Amino acid sequence: MTAQTTIANVAKIKLSFPTLKEGFFDILIARMKAYKASDVEFKRAVDHVIDTCKFPTPQIADFISFIRPNGKEDIPQDAPKTPTHDEIAQKDKEYEEWRVENDRRLRELFKMGEYAEPEIKMPEGFEDFEPSR
Repeated sequence: MTAQTTIANVAKIKLSFPTLKEGFFDILIARMKAYKASDVEFKRAVDHVIDTCKFPTPQIADFISFIRPNGKEDIPQDAPKTPTHDEIAQKDKEYEEWRVENDRRLRELFKMGEYAEPEIKMPEGFEDFEPSR
């Protein structure tokens, strides 16, 4: 993306959505560069968001999603990976097995009269995992 095109598109966004904070544009430009958006893609994305934005203000994803709607080519390495259904189901199964085993261990400790809080840690890879219910 050239500086001239970036300036023109940011100005167009600022006029269309005057309540956006300055930091929004820094992140938007960085993400456009990370996705290797061309001048034409950036302009088309800006025009599309201006024409179709349903909320009071657009989100960065509104611009990014318009760049490569049909493919995954050139997606940056730091873009988050969406887990597949099978991966989520497997993590959920592993978590449930872990939870059942720890529930059993806790019941045994309480039956034996050991009321001290046992140290139970989430298994590796499950620190941020929330099971589906």
